[in-house]
Amino acid sequence: MTAEGVRRQMGLENATYVNSHGETLWNLMGLAAQVVGDGRCEVCLVTYPNGNIEGRYHQNPSLDAPGRNQWTYPYGWGLSLQGYIFEQYARKYGTNHDRMAPFVVQEHANGLLWPYSYYAQHEPGPFTTEDYLNGRWIAQNLSIFDCDRPVQAGAAYIVTTAERAKDMKQKPVYILDHTESAFSPRSLVQTLDDTEEWTDTQARRSYAGSGLRPEDIDVFAPYDGFAVFTQYFLEAFGWRGVKRGDAHDFYAGDISLKGPNPINSGGGNMGTGRMRTVFITDPMEQLQGRAGERQVAIKAETAVTIGVLPINAGALAFSTVPD
Repeated sequence: MTAEGVRRQMGLENATYVNSHGETLWNLMGLAAQVVGDGRCEVCLVTYPNGNIEGRYHQNPSLDAPGRNQWTYPYGWGLSLQGYIFEQYARKYGTNHDRMAPFVVQEHANGLLWPYSYYAQHEPGPFTTEDYLNGRWIAQNLSIFDCDRPVQAGAAYIVTTAERAKDMKQKPVYILDHTESAFSPRSLVQTLDDTEEWTDTQARRSYAGSGLRPEDIDVFAPYDGFAVFTQYFLEAFGWRGVKRGDAHDFYAGDISLKGPNPINSGGGNMGTGRMRTVFITDPMEQLQGRAGERQVAIKAETAVTIGVLPINAGALAFSTVPD
């Protein structure tokens, strides 16, 4: 679905800015904030349909393997890469895959509180630590429960000026900053060193642009398309004082919705299916006080979300006040 198609079908002939080229939802929201801020339009409708076409999931669509990809594409390295990087992480910091369980289990619990999530609709029963630990390996150390589930989903958002937002039906959430990054591995494949360097850079850019510090962030929503991604973003942003190698200790603490450290209060992709929209919608609703059963007990006045991949992520900083 393109922006041009939406304009035709909805009869939006007065649209002054139409663009279908955003790569991710984070990029699209940042682009919308930028064009509104630059005066190219006053109200921007952002649509994000996310579907999984019929056929074999995750089949490599590439017809060739140029350059360094000749050593990886023919062997299905794309998925194995995440297990490889996590294995480096586990060796470096003295941890293991089982210690991911509290995080993934909590995400599933959070996701069941979204009535439109895949699991709330189709698998509403509890997901347990035993379930997680018994998941079959996809690429050791990456199990099937570390991988998000492809689903059909979509969302739409309105981005407008701060002045116009005052008169809208819902309490406004202000975008303080958007950042986008794209990197390239230094060698044949991405390593843990690359991943940590890239996510550190993304965090520095987000803090510099938003003016926030780690201790200023109330709600934190880092991407989890593979559950291992979250720890890299968490440690880079230093939310709740988490440093490199500390994520699994952090997961072992109270990360529940009503506790002091409710990371990914929306449940992420692990808890809702690969909608991705939860990383935008939940921080907004938390700041608006509209999250219902998911509403966190902590103060919710600022939020940061980042996704998708460490190699090419976009970050957004939200606030209940415009500056």
